[in-house]
Amino acid sequence: MTASTHIPAFTPRATEVPVAPDGLAPVPERRALVISDIHSNQVALDAVLRDARACGGFDEVWVLGDIVGYGPQPNEVIQCLRDLSAAGTVVTAVGGNHEHAVLGVCHPLGGMHSRASACADWNRAALTEASVAFLAVLPDMAEAGFRDGTPRFTLAHGAPCASAGPGMLGCRRTRRPMGQREARRSVPEACLCHVRQ
Repeated sequence: MTASTHIPAFTPRATEVPVAPDGLAPVPERRALVISDIHSNQVALDAVLRDARACGGFDEVWVLGDIVGYGPQPNEVIQCLRDLSAAGTVVTAVGGNHEHAVLGVCHPLGGMHSRASACADWNRAALTEASVAFLAVLPDMAEAGFRDGTPRFTLAHGAPCASAGPGMLGCRRTRRPMGQREARRSVPEACLCHVRQ
């Protein structure tokens, strides 16, 4: 599991207090917990959530894919994310290559090694219908960190461009990586994972 990253709450000095468009009230800051590559490991997810709460908590959770795969607790991890949402935390999640593999929607050039493929097969067999339904609707990209109705971040599992390679963005719907034109967004910042270079 990738270490969690907090977007620190803005602590303004008196002269820097952000003001709402109506000029009446301060604009509240929200804290986002950004996580990825949970890989069906509920113990690790619990530890990250516990640590994040101990560091001041969070208002939103952004999950950058690979919720399932490798570990033995895919249903528990998915239920934990659902429980966070039910408790009022905004949870924004995108699918990764392991979701694609577990759902059986990646093309053969996905490049998953034999152990990862075996884990995907095991996770597929272990998933409940509700968990499969949860994974099936995850988008490849999402926008998050809204302020005044405008997103501040694009979330994706891998690089949102054709150089990401097979098995990354776009394999579920288009069976090809996204092109540069599709990847361009008006959102200036991105949260990505998967690449280990």
